Amino acid sequence: MDKFEGREPKYYDLFTGLFVAVLLISEITSTKIVSFGFIQTAGAAVLFPVSYIFSDILTEVYGYARARR
Repeated sequence: MDKFEGREPKYYDLFTGLFVAVLLISEITSTKIVSFGFIQTAGAAVLFPVSYIFSDILTEVYGYARARR
């Protein structure tokens, strides 16, 4: 049984949109080189871990079934 049955989750669309946006931007920036002082890395190395945060929020707060949708 879904814990949000009968009502729409409040911030689900926001977190889903942010998750998709970060994934798309990290794919685009994967070929770009970013330098932080003396460290040079791909741009996706900075953004892609942020997508895991949004993925965890979607799964933990809204449930596995809704996050997979």
